[in-house]
Amino acid sequence: MNDSERRRKELLELTRQRYSDSTAPPAVHPRYHAVYEDLYGTEDELPGGTLGIHFSVSFFLLYFYPWNIIITKSGT
Repeated sequence: MNDSERRRKELLELTRQRYSDSTAPPAVHPRYHAVYEDLYGTEDELPGGTLGIHFSVSFFLLYFYPWNIIITKSGT
């Protein structure tokens, strides 16, 4: 095994170790990995979801807006 084959195998193993975790952030070119972490943080630093806020706004729009139209029409 010459040096280039050994180096290729080392790089392949390093790449497998780096991207083997399924909870890791999406695949980002290694050159931009540090920038990606600065912008979005690591997995431990990510904020919670906003599903509750989205549900509340959707409920408000889908329930109260038609109700307002019904009340307005019945008052005239």
